[in-house]
Amino acid sequence: MPCYPAWPRGSARASCGANEGGAAAIKRGSRLGRRPSLDHHQQQEAIARRKAGESCRAIAKTYRVHHATIARLAGGYLFLKANSGAHEIVRRLLGRRSIATR
Repeated sequence: MPCYPAWPRGSARASCGANEGGAAAIKRGSRLGRRPSLDHHQQQEAIARRKAGESCRAIAKTYRVHHATIARLAGGYLFLKANSGAHEIVRRLLGRRSIATR
């Protein structure tokens, strides 16, 4: 005897209106997801301090965030173009001019 649910999942969700609240929130202009730990101004300051040569850990201590948060900012993850290909992203992260493919 197979263990299938009595009703298909899609119809159960549609009948109870599971996504109506989310759709209404998007319509209102609510921002979904986790709030950033640093605002835009703090991000710009952290990037400038990193470019000046200060360590990620020292910067992170002043903002009370993890050093990986600062490393992600300084690494350029936020400044990649939307239409960049995978090779362009890897090249920027590794700081190389070209990537050897196998």
